[in-house]
Amino acid sequence: MRNTLFAAFLYGQNIPGRRYLTALFVEEAVRQLTPRISFLEIVTRPDSLLLSCDPSETEQTISAALSALFGCPSVVIEIESLRRIITAAQSALQAIGQAAFPPYRLNCEDAEWEWCVVLCSEPLPLRISEEQCLGTPSARKVVPIAILNSRALLARKRMRNSSGTRIMTGAVLIKPWERALKANGVTLNCLTSRVLNQVERVVLAAEKRWLTGTVVPA
Repeated sequence: MRNTLFAAFLYGQNIPGRRYLTALFVEEAVRQLTPRISFLEIVTRPDSLLLSCDPSETEQTISAALSALFGCPSVVIEIESLRRIITAAQSALQAIGQAAFPPYRLNCEDAEWEWCVVLCSEPLPLRISEEQCLGTPSARKVVPIAILNSRALLARKRMRNSSGTRIMTGAVLIKPWERALKANGVTLNCLTSRVLNQVERVVLAAEKRWLTGTVVPA
């Protein structure tokens, strides 16, 4: 049976005040998992990986293996599922009259904003509605838009504060949504965020490998 492609997004790495991972360190670490989990490439940044995995592997088993390697949780999503998340995000943007293509930014309220997604390590229960779990983040910094395929939250995030410092997503986006989910009885192993542009890059990296024959779709 052919291997399956997965994207892995490590939580809380290479951000101010946290551990810095080099691309070489990540690649050498993941290669310890060969052959059941094979390193393919780092996409733009060392916390976003493309993996080729034995068909017996699941998102949960891959995440557990990466947690043992790096000492942090992660969100692992099969590439076809991630592609559907991107498609859903683009549809949601088009529905509100926004540009559904890179760099996924806009100017609003005299500030530059960027479209982000918070990725879930497991699917959200179907019983949860958007109204229940969008949370109440600061409207001056984050505006939640839609839940995508029960695996991600699309949101508009202000890029910088008034002093010009980049606004990180943890406190303003991930934590409010995590609290809202817990208030509705939903606890996930991991939530991590990326700009929409970065998530799309991972999908495009997988598609490039399919087109060039480096890997064959499962």
